[in-house]
Formats: sequence, C-alpha cells, structure tokens
Amino acid sequence: MSDEFDRGMPSDHRPVVHLLRIGKTGSTALVDAFRAADRYSRIRVACHGHEVTLAQLPPGEPWVFTARDPIERFVSAFGSRMRCGRPRYDYPHSHAEARAFARFSHPHDLGAALDCEDWELRAEAERAMHSINHVRSSYWDWFENPDTLQRRRGECLAMLRTRTLDTDAPRLAARFGIPPDRFQLPRAADTAHRNPPLPPRPAEVTARSRANLRGWYAADYEFLDLADAWFAE
Repeated sequence: MSDEFDRGMPSDHRPVVHLLRIGKTGSTALVDAFRAADRYSRIRVACHGHEVTLAQLPPGEPWVFTARDPIERFVSAFGSRMRCGRPRYDYPHSHAEARAFARFSHPHDLGAALDCEDWELRAEAERAMHSINHVRSSYWDWFENPDTLQRRRGECLAMLRTRTLDTDAPRLAARFGIPPDRFQLPRAADTAHRNPPLPPRPAEVTARSRANLRGWYAADYEFLDLADAWFAE
C-alpha cells in the first residue's frame, strides 16, 4: 500500500510518524482512519505496506505499530487467506496455499495436526504453516532481532493492541491533533477486513491446537514480552 501519499508531497512539511504494518493486527483499519482524517492532523502518518520493516525506516524518525496475540493473528490470517482476502481484496491462492486449504479447512484442525502421530499429516501441517501468507510470518520479520529493537525503541511512539484498537487509536489520533469527531475506525466487517465467525471445533481439538501453536510461535511470544516491557505505556 506504499504510494505517493505515504512518501509525502514536497509541499507537506508536517512531522512524519511511520506506521509499521504487521499483517493481521488491525493496521488496515488504521490506514483507512488516518487517511480519512489526514486534513485535520498535525502529523503525516506514513502508512507503509506490509513489506516495509523497521530497518527500512529513516533512523531517528518516530514510528508506531499494532500487535496481537500470535494465535489470534494466526486464526485471522488463516481465515483471510482461505477467502483469498475477499470481500475487501481478491488475491488468488498460491499453489502452496491451495494445497494447504485443500487439506485443512479450519485453523484449529491445522494447529492440532502439528503434533499428529501420522507423520504425513504432520508434514502437511508444517508445510501449510510455512506456505500461507501471514501465517508464515513472524513479528521478527519486521523488527529483525532484540538488539535492533532495543536500539530503536526510543523512536517508538506507541504500540496499539488489536483488542483495544477502538480506544487506543483515538487516543493516538488526539495526540496528532485530530478532533474526536473526525477520526473513525471502519465498522463494517468488509472495510475493516475482519473475518466472519468460524465454526466451532471440539474443545479438545482447540486446546491441542492452541498448545501446538504456542510452541510454534514461541519467538513471537518472546517479542510480545519485550514489547510489553518497553512499549506498553
């Protein structure tokens, strides 16, 4: 989504704050809201695409990011890619994604298969985890390593949580001078790019899946521990 708006116009002399867009953490809703309210803001929010990492941001310039529990992020990513991003987007499955969704139609079926005794099913599950867009990514893809994150922690203006975005985002917008009545997160599921509810799975399947995914995303939970310690306020 990086474009001329995010790079800024020569006549725009406002200070810049960069939005690091970690996939499936609510950043699409933030982009829409900040772009709609841009004329009222004292700050230009550069809403970069998902491919832009912390290392690519100009040193010394402030940045914000959104964060979400890794398992919630996994479930959201699975559902979004299973629908090819529709209705907001329409990105066809890669060959590897098509194979994954032909075998797994529910995120917790995939998660539960990660320690399956059937080695062929377990291999298919691991292959799927490495194949599905956003499912295969880690927070560290954007932040590199703890040393890099620590070196640039002083530039971080805010960490916004997906679960509390309805309150976190307006507070950030107010810091940018945007009047409360001019900042509105999208509400419709399609514009906010939210998933419809998934059908339930048996409790034992969900519990097994969550335990496996907690291990799979262990590095992401370590990232969130650091982020909570450094940026939660």
